[in-house]
Amino acid sequence: MADLPPEDGPDEIRIGPIGPIPTIDEDDPRFVEERAAQSAANRKARALHSADELLEGIRDADWRVRHGCVPRLVARWKDDPRTLDAILQTAGSDESWQVRDAAVMRMTEFEPQAVETTLRICLEDEHEDVRWSARFILFQLGLTDDPPPGLD
Repeated sequence: MADLPPEDGPDEIRIGPIGPIPTIDEDDPRFVEERAAQSAANRKARALHSADELLEGIRDADWRVRHGCVPRLVARWKDDPRTLDAILQTAGSDESWQVRDAAVMRMTEFEPQAVETTLRICLEDEHEDVRWSARFILFQLGLTDDPPPGLD
């Protein structure tokens, strides 16, 4: 019984060497507000379809909406000349690391020479995940022989 987590904390699991991974019940009251905000952002991002709407969406005040618009913009409007500029700007300057990371991860959709400079700038990002993603995409695009940690 001493191995059980405190009742007010999430349970944790391990998957091989990975963990602890918290498991959170759907009805956990500590996350109701967060889930509601994410659901509202998902609905808003999914409702945007045109290039103009999605370009506006990646400038939304809610980082969750911006995060949801990044892959939709690239998937639907990759060939729109405004898309690449918006993705590069987002990767380099969005206030949310999650949004910067999403933009970096979509750069495989563009010509390597068009994204290389921004990816190299993102190697110096303040957040570890953005730096890892930039290194990963540079490696995927053949712009470096140095894979990110965990892939070597």
